[in-house]
Amino acid sequence: MRHNSNRLLLSSLPAFFAVFFLLLVLILTGSGYLSRETLKRESLIMATFISSALDRELAAAERVVRHELLDKTRFLLLARLNPTHNSYYSTYELSVMLRELAQRHPLIDSIYVYRQADRTIQTRNVASTLERFGDAAYLQAVLSEPAAGQQWSAARAYREFEGQSPASVVSIALELPMLQQSGGAVVLNVSTAALTELVGRLSDPSSTRVTIRDGDGSPLLASGPEGIGTDAAFASAHTGYTVQLGYREGILHELLGTLTALYVAAGCVLTALGALWMIRSTKRHYEPIQSILSRLERMTGARGSGHAPREQFGFLEQELERMIERATAYEQQHREHAAIRRRSLCEALLAGDYAGSPEEARRELRAHGWRWPDGACVLALAEIDDYDGFVARYGKRDQALLKFAIYNVVLETTRGTPLGEPWMEWVSPSRIAVLHGDAGARPGSSDPAALRRAAAWIGAHLRLSVTIAVAPSAIDPCALDAAYRQAQRLLRYKRALGIGGVLGSEQLALADDTAALAVLVRTPEAAAAYRMAGPGWNPQCEEWLTRLRGLLIPAEEIELLVRGLLYHIGLELQRLPEPLLREWRERCAPSVERLLHGERTLEALCRELRTALIAAAQQLVASRLPAGDSTALDEVRAHIDRHYADPELSLAALGDAYGFSDKALSRQFKSRFGVGFLDYVMQRRLEAAKRLLEQSAEPIGHIAGQVGYPNALSFTRAFKRSVGVTPADYRRA
Repeated sequence: MRHNSNRLLLSSLPAFFAVFFLLLVLILTGSGYLSRETLKRESLIMATFISSALDRELAAAERVVRHELLDKTRFLLLARLNPTHNSYYSTYELSVMLRELAQRHPLIDSIYVYRQADRTIQTRNVASTLERFGDAAYLQAVLSEPAAGQQWSAARAYREFEGQSPASVVSIALELPMLQQSGGAVVLNVSTAALTELVGRLSDPSSTRVTIRDGDGSPLLASGPEGIGTDAAFASAHTGYTVQLGYREGILHELLGTLTALYVAAGCVLTALGALWMIRSTKRHYEPIQSILSRLERMTGARGSGHAPREQFGFLEQELERMIERATAYEQQHREHAAIRRRSLCEALLAGDYAGSPEEARRELRAHGWRWPDGACVLALAEIDDYDGFVARYGKRDQALLKFAIYNVVLETTRGTPLGEPWMEWVSPSRIAVLHGDAGARPGSSDPAALRRAAAWIGAHLRLSVTIAVAPSAIDPCALDAAYRQAQRLLRYKRALGIGGVLGSEQLALADDTAALAVLVRTPEAAAAYRMAGPGWNPQCEEWLTRLRGLLIPAEEIELLVRGLLYHIGLELQRLPEPLLREWRERCAPSVERLLHGERTLEALCRELRTALIAAAQQLVASRLPAGDSTALDEVRAHIDRHYADPELSLAALGDAYGFSDKALSRQFKSRFGVGFLDYVMQRRLEAAKRLLEQSAEPIGHIAGQVGYPNALSFTRAFKRSVGVTPADYRRA
């Protein structure tokens, strides 16, 4: 029996070796294929890198020329293209300028300026006419077709005069404003030898073949040994040049191919011999095996299964355990790499930098475990409100824990809804992009109910405020960048629309980019009224805050308007005595400034700003004059407010009525309100005149009489001196 077992084992060895060699052949073949594919991907990455480097260097050369020529006063004078400037000194100065410019960038071979006024060309070496210039053919082609000269040309021969050895360059005609107006051109030439040297530095010339072709497919330059095929090609959108790259196959790759061929041949021979041996062995050992199986069936009363001894599988069990361990490690590494690729794909789609087609984007999303539905998808952007305060309140570990909780709350709330399984990624430290949708979604529609529940849960349980902006849905992955920009725009309006909830694009229907101008133009008037305010709150400041509260503008514009009000109030209060001005700067202004820190809704900001300004005004009033004089002066001002249109209103009459001398009343009135008596009366009259000009169509002479001016001429002079325009122009505006 043992002898038969050994013979059976020996009969199976040829098949075992045949299978082993076949597996080895497959492994070697697959390794060669993967090596080739990896080489192609690396070649494409390297070609893209070289193309980007060329684009960057050529663009840098363009920027050097544009910035230097536009910034230099001497060139601006010479570039007026006036023939009167064609003196020897001007020509020499321009040539020196071009020579210095060419020395600043290593790629620049030469540069020259063509002046249409006198049909002359100035290079860094010579000054010539168009007819005698060695590069006249290219310049005439550029002048006849300006659009063709605005891209980098193919490799061409350049020389400044007949008989000169030509240099191989690529050229571009730069657009400068002064040349477009008066006619002319600036031509920049870059040496192909310098480009070849640059490519040689970026690659390994001993093993890498780099060929660059122009837009027509003609060779521009080549670097590296010949006889190497092209593994990858990349076309630049900036220059139109195509970079073709290939690597020389090393000795190891050739040896691998030879070994693979040998193993294939040996495997085929051994497989054939093994098949013949197995057929022969099966015929010889069939009867003993059948006899053993039959005996086992009689002894056990069951059908024999032909199990091999346990020790034969010991080695196989150990190898399987090792393979499982290696597979687990590879799987973990694959998950880490997949997370990086997933984030890169999300960033490319949201930034609009994805280079593939919508179908390719769908395939990549599907490869990362998320299927783009047949219909549209909705993009939402969730942002942690007052992120600076969030960072200040919590440490790094608590921040990470809270962000993890926010992520999972949004994920679990939106999962299982009609919107489908979401795709979520952190796009910034404070923002999560949420992409969801189903086959029934329509472009421009969204269902933020689940997102509202998520925002409410976070606010109730995590003590955090999260605002979620829902953009119009996108019909394909390549349209996500527009939806992402719309969501970002919505978040800029969250102070006006509301913090801690869900914002939709329809809420921006009433947004007006010019609405803030109406508040901005009234800021100086409100600041002037605040300076002259008494213990009570000033109606003009209240009107300014009411207008601000009704605006639908971004957060940065809200802050700009509030800071503008504080700036104008500071300017107005400079007229007050130094102690009062110091009181504003040291106590009042900082309390108002603190309101701009943190995130508040526009309603809350206006409410707290009103309270702070009232408190500051009361402090200023309390610091101005004793209570008795302050009350009398308030009565004087109230009298002026009621009778400003009286032509007989004067300082002497008010002094007699309220027990002041002329000089004392003038001095104390200005100390109390920061403005002189006559200036205040004129201000009240002009304010009333503005309202009448805006709200009525009465003649200007009639309006002048209503506000206290004896005739239209004096009214017009005073109005123009104060406002800057005549009453008629103000009414038309």
